[in-house]
Amino acid sequence: MRYHAHEHHHTPGCMTDIFDSTSYCDLLNSKVAVDSKELPFCFFSDTRDITLGLSIDGFAPFKKQKQTTWPIILFNYNLPPDVWIHSGNIIDLGTMPGPKKPKDADSYLFPAVQELMQL
Repeated sequence: MRYHAHEHHHTPGCMTDIFDSTSYCDLLNSKVAVDSKELPFCFFSDTRDITLGLSIDGFAPFKKQKQTTWPIILFNYNLPPDVWIHSGNIIDLGTMPGPKKPKDADSYLFPAVQELMQL
């Protein structure tokens, strides 16, 4: 659960995983703010901080059908990259039903966002 802190080694100019991304590197130098109040520490400054990735992508579960489904899943990036996508390590938040792309995905994501903000 501490891959980002103990196992990953960033090499400038080399992209090996999410922890080499510009967004992540920018967060490392950004102070955390809660309710517009800046706290005295930066994102991911504690080795126990958890990095999650959200994925939403539609697929057609049946051949020759136009109906789709849209799973909402979280990946735990604190685990080593070779096990991020193993089924036992994926957090399934739910599924947005078809037959087409959801018009308002935010309504499905709202409960998860509220809980993640509390964390």
